[in-house]
Parts: sequence; structure tokens; C-alpha cells
Amino acid sequence: MKQINLILIVTLFVMLIACVPVQAQIPQIISYQGVLTDSSGTPRPDGIYTFTFRLYGDSSGGSALWMEIKDIQIKRGLFSTRLGDQTSFAPTIN
Repeated sequence: MKQINLILIVTLFVMLIACVPVQAQIPQIISYQGVLTDSSGTPRPDGIYTFTFRLYGDSSGGSALWMEIKDIQIKRGLFSTRLGDQTSFAPTIN
């Protein structure tokens, strides 16, 4: 009898937890990595380069929905940055 009560309590507890709504937030920052090369594919020299990142609502271009300009350190052509850490994404971008 005690084992049945324990199973019933555990089952009710699991059902209660499953009914709790879960709220998740969409990340507001996007990690981005790349390789900066010249026109022949050779990595650019080490240094700081100014990048302009843009997001468009249409694959053919048009007006940018979001833009961020940042100076990024390049090492052996490689770079890494976080988009949205300086200019927040508009709530309409999803």
C-alpha cells in the first residue's frame, strides 16, 4: 500500500511539473566567426579592422533592418565577435 501511495505521489508531482508553462527568451546576441581574406583567398595580416554588419529582410537587399559597426582584432585572418552587443536588435527582428 505504501508503495502504491509513493507511486501516486510521484506521478502527481511529475504531472504538476509538466503543466507549469515554460518561458524561454530568444537570445539577443549572436556569436559570429569568420576568416577575413583578400581577393585571392589569402588571410589578411594581423591587426584591427573595421567591420560593418547588416541584416536585411529580403535576400535581394533593400533597406537594412539592423546595422552594427565595430573594430575587430584579426589574427591569422580569423575573427570572432558578438552581434547585437553594441546595437540591440529591434523587437521586430526574429
